[in-house]
Amino acid sequence: MITTQLPDGTAVHHQHDQANKYTDGSWEAWEYDKAGRLTKAYNRDSVTEFVRNAFGQVIKETQDGRTVEHKYDERSRLSHIVSALGGSITYGYDIKGTVNHISAGMSGQRKPWEANIAYDRFGRETSRIMSGCVENTMQYDNVGRPAHQRVRHNGQTLLDKSYLWSDNLRLLQTLDTINRRSVRYDYDTFGSLSGAVYDDGSCQWRNPDAMGNVYDSPDRTDRSYGRGGQLREDKKWRYYYDSHGNLVLKSMRRSGPSLETGMRDEFLAWQSGDYAYTWQGNGMLRSVTRPDGKTVTFKYDALGRRIEKVFDGRVYR
Repeated sequence: MITTQLPDGTAVHHQHDQANKYTDGSWEAWEYDKAGRLTKAYNRDSVTEFVRNAFGQVIKETQDGRTVEHKYDERSRLSHIVSALGGSITYGYDIKGTVNHISAGMSGQRKPWEANIAYDRFGRETSRIMSGCVENTMQYDNVGRPAHQRVRHNGQTLLDKSYLWSDNLRLLQTLDTINRRSVRYDYDTFGSLSGAVYDDGSCQWRNPDAMGNVYDSPDRTDRSYGRGGQLREDKKWRYYYDSHGNLVLKSMRRSGPSLETGMRDEFLAWQSGDYAYTWQGNGMLRSVTRPDGKTVTFKYDALGRRIEKVFDGRVYR
């Protein structure tokens, strides 16, 4: 048993099995086969089990009674995914082993969504033709950088964008010929992106200080940061965090909380216009209360994947 003591005094206990795999009996647990491969992951909200073939590839994943099957071709490449909920995805490959066809649909659907992908001899995607007569094409310069992108639908061009690069691999400008717009990109002395200038004269800054805190102004006065790089305030919002560093409140209220614990807790309680956040002990987001007072809640499996979102009485899985 290993215990981690957090700054606020919270103790987190980690238990190991004989293969030295981490398990947290109170929140999450994992089981492995003799080869050390994950076979089961569960917490209080979900149970996920895995079945593998002789090569260790997952061929079946069952989560709370719902199964997803994975099938492979003779070269052990993923070729088909089938869900018990009716979803089906197939993959095709070219002679180099690169995916050149994707088909996705639901049971009962007359025609699935499809994409056919072409590559040049360097393995760069040059064309993607999708259902609905949508085609995306890419061209590259002699160094392999994107030079031109075009998106068409039924023969009509929807996007026509060119990319202009400097000799040191920095993107200098993008040109959108459809909307007659351009964006110029600027860099600091270290070669990092520092800003974007649009054709209407507006600017978007990305101006970091010596600690790496990013500002949206040339004089770095548009926001303030606390210790550890926590964003404290910008032009619109103030941000407040718990002792673990999790954001718990985003508010337009200009008055700050009292240092007294009780008054601080009262200040950090949601009020109209605020965003309030709650977190699980493992650092996963549990809920968000919006400015209108409505709350969105989330659940996750033991692998950190979101399995449920509840909002306004509706459940999304």
